[in-house]
Amino acid sequence: MIDVANPERPRRRAVPIRLLCVLAVLLVWKTIRTDWVVVAPYWFHDIDPPPSDVYTTTEYQPPVCPLWRPPQPHEVNPTAPNWEPFFPSGGNYGITGEPQLRVNWTLIGIKLVCAFAILYPTVVFLSYVARRIEKRASLRQAGHPGQ
Repeated sequence: MIDVANPERPRRRAVPIRLLCVLAVLLVWKTIRTDWVVVAPYWFHDIDPPPSDVYTTTEYQPPVCPLWRPPQPHEVNPTAPNWEPFFPSGGNYGITGEPQLRVNWTLIGIKLVCAFAILYPTVVFLSYVARRIEKRASLRQAGHPGQ
């Protein structure tokens, strides 16, 4: 696209193509390698359990799996019929309800932000270096000394 006010200078896109490419790569990455968490209500005390609103929760993180194929307990431990054996329990502590498998959105968000903070500036820098190399090569071909 040519800028009408200055035909020599191409007009910038509203959203840089590099940004869209980096976001697409990160989205595909976290779709294929989704982080999961198993959450269960938990009780640890020497006396009888309190009312249900006082319980705490505990978590277990199974291995990463694609978004369309959540991890199953028997994939982690062949003898586990459900997620309950993955939580410690004893005389006065243990889970008090059914464990539930969920997508770990917090961990996914942290990984995406950190990966973006590293990947996007690297892509911008490498594209800058590639443009400089290309510019120097074209100047040499035109017969101008390198700058």
